[in-house]
Amino acid sequence: MSKFNILGALLLLSSIQTLSAQGSFTVTGGASVHISGAACLKLNNTHWNNNGVFTAGSSLLDLTGNQVAGADLAGASPDVFHNLSVNRSTGDVSLGKSISMGGNLAFSAGLLDLSGYNITLNQ
Repeated sequence: MSKFNILGALLLLSSIQTLSAQGSFTVTGGASVHISGAACLKLNNTHWNNNGVFTAGSSLLDLTGNQVAGADLAGASPDVFHNLSVNRSTGDVSLGKSISMGGNLAFSAGLLDLSGYNITLNQ
């Protein structure tokens, strides 16, 4: 399992780039991820844990995978995603907190388990 941890740093992703991670994607307190334009953040069998700052731009967060353990969106900091895609052949995506969205929510395969949390659509 690989991990992608952003510790007290700034990660910038521009509109023509794709960043892929597997295992975990963690933004620690004091760290920032800023995406400009329509870049793609592809998380394969990955646990998202945002305790820092995430700025989505008009990006796509693509949640893929095939492990029964699934994936989750968690962390202490609020998340506002633009486009979110669930495309998992096995295992669900579970919310560990409420999230907001400003674009499209797409399902190709798999389920999104709200786990008692909310998705706010800001269109």
